[in-house]
Amino acid sequence: MWKQLGDYIKQVLQVQQETQKNKADIVELRQELKEVRQELRNLTAGMQQIAHEVIRNRQNEQHEREKMAMHFEHEREKIALRFEMELLRSGRQLPTNPPNKEQDES
Repeated sequence: MWKQLGDYIKQVLQVQQETQKNKADIVELRQELKEVRQELRNLTAGMQQIAHEVIRNRQNEQHEREKMAMHFEHEREKIALRFEMELLRSGRQLPTNPPNKEQDES
């Protein structure tokens, strides 16, 4: 009977030690979970920032493409006007320079 009582006390002490170890492990795991959650929040915030930057870059690139298209259209119109003026000059024999007053008076 003393042996059974000794085994029982020994088992109770082992259960008590395991329970305390489990409690300590739970505290540690909760802290790790808290840190992981914080890292996840940081990563989420970083991803959102990157997403906003990507959107802003796309908008900037679209704006730049529109500006370049307008610039090229303007340049194309200038070249077309120059070409048309050259055609008119060559076809009608228009003077390339306006006459000077001095030449008209002499």
